Amino acid sequence: AALAALALLAYGGFMARSLLAAAHPGEIFAFTVKALDVKGPSAAVSGGISDLLRPRMGRPFSLADAKKMELALRARYPSLSRVEVSRSFVGGRVTVIAAPEPIVAKVRFFSPRRGGGGAGEEFYLAENGRLLAETYGPLPADAFETAIYAEPGENLAALAGFLKEIKGLKEEFSSRPVSLRYRGPERVCLMTLENSAEIFWGEFEFTRYKIAKLNDVLKDAAQKIQGPLKI
Repeated sequence: AALAALALLAYGGFMARSLLAAAHPGEIFAFTVKALDVKGPSAAVSGGISDLLRPRMGRPFSLADAKKMELALRARYPSLSRVEVSRSFVGGRVTVIAAPEPIVAKVRFFSPRRGGGGAGEEFYLAENGRLLAETYGPLPADAFETAIYAEPGENLAALAGFLKEIKGLKEEFSSRPVSLRYRGPERVCLMTLENSAEIFWGEFEFTRYKIAKLNDVLKDAAQKIQGPLKI
């Protein structure tokens, strides 16, 4: 009789737990928040995340709450590449880790739908090709002017990869780049050098080889042609 009673109690507890989990998924292992730990890309972002979490102090926090918080932070800070909200039952600690999208360039964006004129809209081009209205991480050093003429939503990943590569090789140019204009979707890329030469770059491949060939052409042409060059 005792064993049967224990079995019934265990079964009843299991069923109650299952019903509660079905009605409130993710709330079974909730705990009271006693401490916060925020690791963000800047003081402003970390402070904003802390302000969003502070009302949860002293209240239950479940796995479902953590997932909702991640979605809310992604919506509030769209230029983050990663947001993780984790929980620790030891000490009732909630930890948030937020990382920014790496940026390759600050650009001017011109859309043909809007006439393509004016000063363009200012964006930050991320390594994955996303155009971001703001950035929370450091800007790349020694950036040259970059203008993009493309349709909204156009895939700019190839351009982002090229800009990252070309900036790593800037010391190999005999005359350094000062501006770049990109027109999609044809991927027409016009680069202007410090010596006023205009370079129609072509495809984004064999970059180091093309820089070496460009240097040879510039050196040879300078001995034969006066004035700005188009290559």
